[in-house]
Amino acid sequence: MLKSGTFEIKLQDAAYKLLPQEVLIISQNERSSRIITSGKLHIFLMAFSIDYLFQNDLETFCFLISGGTVKSKWYEEEFEAIVQLFKLVCIVNKSKNPAQKIELQRIMEILLFKLASVYTDQISDRVSKTGRREKLTVQFHLLLKEHCRTRHNVGFYADKLCITAGYLNKIVKQVTGHTAKNLIEQMIVIEIKKQLQNKEWTLMEIAEQLGFNDLPSFSTFFKTHTSVAPSEYRSQMGNRF
Repeated sequence: MLKSGTFEIKLQDAAYKLLPQEVLIISQNERSSRIITSGKLHIFLMAFSIDYLFQNDLETFCFLISGGTVKSKWYEEEFEAIVQLFKLVCIVNKSKNPAQKIELQRIMEILLFKLASVYTDQISDRVSKTGRREKLTVQFHLLLKEHCRTRHNVGFYADKLCITAGYLNKIVKQVTGHTAKNLIEQMIVIEIKKQLQNKEWTLMEIAEQLGFNDLPSFSTFFKTHTSVAPSEYRSQMGNRF
């Protein structure tokens, strides 16, 4: 996002020149070979992974995985509103207070939803042309959010999408860099971490809620993906607040 000055960047297949109030959204696979700036440069940069989108609301941000780089010019009010959110993120991110980190997550969500809202209003045609791989990935994510607590098998999601498990793993990896199995496991870990923050539930109760047959398999799964046991993670969370 460029507030003042000029910014030119050469990517793999095209060159882009940004003027004030213009925004460039670059896909994850692009590489730059040249950057030229002039004037009093004031620019806002943000980078985040597909993993972050999967942990939040990928459907809203599906334009970010559409595989292309897009430049657009925004109205002054829209641009300034997002600039203020950018500044707020920077301020809160410097805080060492754990409670502020929770607030940072909320601000990030507001910022990304605002970006999505403005972007889709101006580039609606591009969103509607998202490819089949991306659409299937979004549909997989929605199913995953609904069923990840009890459905841990790739085959379940593939059946829901009327494709094979192998094909689902293939297209999801092409879009996100991770297989469907990897993302299922990541979502389960996220759910476990959420549940562990509620000290009213025992580890066995959490394991049952999330589809594990017994406590040892639950503990082994969590430790494999986080390097700490569930009880240790819960203790660490308690010491932070």
